[in-house]
Amino acid sequence: MRFQNFILLTAVLVLAAVPARAGEVVVTGYAVRLVTPDIVNWTINVNTDNPDLVAAKQDNDRRFQAALAVAGGMAATPEDIETGPVWIDRQYTRNEYGGIRAFSHFSVRRTIKARQRDLARFEVTMNELINSAEVELHFAYAVSAEDSLRSELRLEALDVARAKAEAMATRLGQKLGRAVSISEFAPATNEFRSFRGMGAPPPYPAPEPTSPEKRSIGENVYVTFEMK
Repeated sequence: MRFQNFILLTAVLVLAAVPARAGEVVVTGYAVRLVTPDIVNWTINVNTDNPDLVAAKQDNDRRFQAALAVAGGMAATPEDIETGPVWIDRQYTRNEYGGIRAFSHFSVRRTIKARQRDLARFEVTMNELINSAEVELHFAYAVSAEDSLRSELRLEALDVARAKAEAMATRLGQKLGRAVSISEFAPATNEFRSFRGMGAPPPYPAPEPTSPEKRSIGENVYVTFEMK
């Protein structure tokens, strides 16, 4: 995994936007880093339909084993592959009101989840899965060390929040006291939601990327400090 060789850190001081008791100041710290995805998470769905349950199950088993062989070839460790249970449902035809009319067929479903670490073989893997069996494919690029990176970013965001609060306190001729509250979640107030619309960092993670381009990973913290 490659990290962009710079870190973008921003922080926003919130006074009137977030309710605070007298003698307190609430600040938002935000840290973000650009990273290059180094893994692909695959979801492989194997679905078969047939009025004959035995035939539906046998067809599903055949497709599942073919897809599993490809998935096993891309997995670097046993932890990189996971298989789900078998689901069997009866399907019915329905009338215009949604009521059941008659039995239609059995539906057999099973899922494989696999992690691919060799991104250079992405296209080869996709073609192998398509050619090996009739399956539904979903994939998303990801960062293998995302959890540890987010832990670092939260601490960096805390540093940013404190530095901004100290700068503001000094300008006002005051000193910053102890932190009385720390949260990763924005205060649930209408005022704060309005404030976020003026350019504050986004509160929700971006959708999973479907290309290996750089993505930003960021963390917010909301800290309340005493003022002396």
